[in-house]
Amino acid sequence: MKKSVCIVVQLFYPENQAMAVRTKFLVNALMDSGYETSVLTSSKSKGVDKYKVQCAWTPVSTNKDNVYLRLAKELIYSAEIFLRVLFHPAKLFIISSPPFTISYAAAMACKIIGKQFVFDVRDEYPEVYFIEGLLNPEGKIGKMLKRIEANLYKDSIVTTTVTERIVTKLKSKSGQDDKIYLLRNGYADHITTLDRISTNPFVILFHGNMGKFQNPQLIVEIAKGCLSEKIECRVLGIWLGKPNTNYFRRSTTTKQSVAQRRA
Repeated sequence: MKKSVCIVVQLFYPENQAMAVRTKFLVNALMDSGYETSVLTSSKSKGVDKYKVQCAWTPVSTNKDNVYLRLAKELIYSAEIFLRVLFHPAKLFIISSPPFTISYAAAMACKIIGKQFVFDVRDEYPEVYFIEGLLNPEGKIGKMLKRIEANLYKDSIVTTTVTERIVTKLKSKSGQDDKIYLLRNGYADHITTLDRISTNPFVILFHGNMGKFQNPQLIVEIAKGCLSEKIECRVLGIWLGKPNTNYFRRSTTTKQSVAQRRA
């Protein structure tokens, strides 16, 4: 009998934000390894038949919502996720964070029903709240959030994160050295343009997700900066997503060009 795994993440395929792309490849890897894999996510994945998806009814917050509406939506969504995890048949959960409140709600449900979970950290919450000046780390709410964070690391069977820097930081703050692991976002397993990567001329390679938060114009500006400094190079982009390709059709020289290819 296959072991059942449920991934709890706010956004999933066909969305192209970082959390959705990371989770898609994680789901693919688990399915290829023989796990019965499902995803508990938002209604933005409604109608997807490529994966086994359970969608929440509560709408997710957006950047257009004011801070109070975002908080209200996130709390209601968290409550729904808590209930769904509480009665979900999966044996193991992978909980993606942020959003921090949603991941905590899912973890709390796992603890109540005695099911194991992996805590997948893409960004350092609640520390982001402290860095942005939204909360005082020494205030009552700040201290409460830090206790919640510590409990998440302690209660998870393992915690995974995206960079070596965050691994080091989480080990330091959690005291759970043997439970913090690096799980990178991954890369394409079939780059057909490797023969175009060289040091003469030097090739600058952008390889990854090209979602709405990425700035393709910046890649062009890098090429222009090299041109102005008379640095002979090429800039090659291999990505997932659909950026405005007009960005990549701007002026170049025979010694420098901006190439593009979808992974």
